[in-house]
Amino acid sequence: MRGGGPERSWATRALQRSVPGARIFQIGMQRCGTTSIALFLERCGIPCIHYDEGRLAKRIRVNLATSDRPLADYDERYLALANMNWNAGDGCCDAFKEHAAFRRA
Repeated sequence: MRGGGPERSWATRALQRSVPGARIFQIGMQRCGTTSIALFLERCGIPCIHYDEGRLAKRIRVNLATSDRPLADYDERYLALANMNWNAGDGCCDAFKEHAAFRRA
């Protein structure tokens, strides 16, 4: 699920018109419908990134640590973000818990 091409759907245009700069954050743990929700958003034409092999959560963590925008590298391409966590032997990150930082960005 990697949307964000130049063609924007009616749903994307309506979201951007009604709330400029708005993002959709799907907050939930793995195995709780995150893939289904992300597919639904994509099918509605709303560019959505889902998990991204953990890179999404890692990038948010690095961006916050370096005082960059939390969604830098993703915010220009995606209006919806789903499954923003990463758990592996070398660490973990539940990026959705940084919701206050997203509002400031």
